[in-house]
Amino acid sequence: GTGTDLTNYVTTITGDCDSSGNVSVSPNQNKTCTITNTRKGTIIVAKQTDPAGQPGSFTFTGVAAGMLSAGQQIVVSNLAPGSYTSTESNLAADFSLESIACDDGSSATPSTVNLATRTATFKLDPGETVTCTFTNKKLNPNLAVTKTADAASVTAGDAVGFSISVTNNGLGTANNVALSDTLPAIPGVTWAIASQPSGNPCTLTGNALSCTFGNLAPGATVGPVHITGTSAANSCGTWNNTATAQADNNTAVTGSASIFVDCATIKLSKTGNGPVSAGDPISFTITALNDNSGTAHNVTVTDTLPTNAGLGAWTLSGANAGACSIASGVLTCNFGDVAGHASKTVTLTASTTAATCGTVPNAASVTTSNDGSDSSNASVTVQCPS
Repeated sequence: GTGTDLTNYVTTITGDCDSSGNVSVSPNQNKTCTITNTRKGTIIVAKQTDPAGQPGSFTFTGVAAGMLSAGQQIVVSNLAPGSYTSTESNLAADFSLESIACDDGSSATPSTVNLATRTATFKLDPGETVTCTFTNKKLNPNLAVTKTADAASVTAGDAVGFSISVTNNGLGTANNVALSDTLPAIPGVTWAIASQPSGNPCTLTGNALSCTFGNLAPGATVGPVHITGTSAANSCGTWNNTATAQADNNTAVTGSASIFVDCATIKLSKTGNGPVSAGDPISFTITALNDNSGTAHNVTVTDTLPTNAGLGAWTLSGANAGACSIASGVLTCNFGDVAGHASKTVTLTASTTAATCGTVPNAASVTTSNDGSDSSNASVTVQCPS
């Protein structure tokens, strides 16, 4: 007849029988054989990702060996009751093992897990099917752009610059990181890359900066990229600038900085002390005023001195006369930098005679290296007795 199909059972023979269940019995002899059929079980290793469905391949070793992607399983059937292990031996890039959960918690001999070794130990009871699910968390990048100005405020004519770095603050690799920056389009200002990371990943076309950095590991920073230019008198005000970084697996992020360009406004004034009587000295006082908050650079005053008849030699006095000299009838004052709302002053004095009677005219001019120039005229009347 037919009996139980023993394919799904493990058969053990104990007692007086041999391994095939055979026994020899002599007359008046009793022998006992015990044949035990234990139902086989199944273990299943299941793979999930967080979030669900993330691409990646995960390798397992042990009794349930193979490679899985999200949603797949390794099924091993017809196993005798006992203890079996399966280990996730190779994590896919940018994943961590978040949990291992087995579904036989109510069993008298529940399976155990070890996250540190990424191992599930199946405790398979007779006829049992045990599933252990390995869930891997996708590790994402988190890009940030740091942008700083070389100086928050400069005077027109000074160098300006921005430094830009990109950092991956996330736990996953940022793939194909790119940086772009449209620099301020200021008339007369030419931008240049002063320095950049090795391999020269950045190019600058006009005022458009573009960098291709490749992959950026967790915790890594690339940069800085240092961009410089020179401000001009017509570039006064605030320059705002924003750089943008993104990756294949990271949305665009930005970093901003600004530079205030402070301008100087140079003005020259000249006054005389007339009218005077012949024989009295005449004088001209020249004042170079910076009538704005920026610093005026390389302030120079020149004055071709009057040569009217009867005039004596010109002498210098005043608070800033030490910066001035007279050579070949020309006054030159090298005042250097004049701070915002500051001034430099010098007074010219010469003696007169009756031959000087009439008008003594004089013109002076001032130049700077960052704010153009100005000029001023004055005259003194020398009066003679009628």
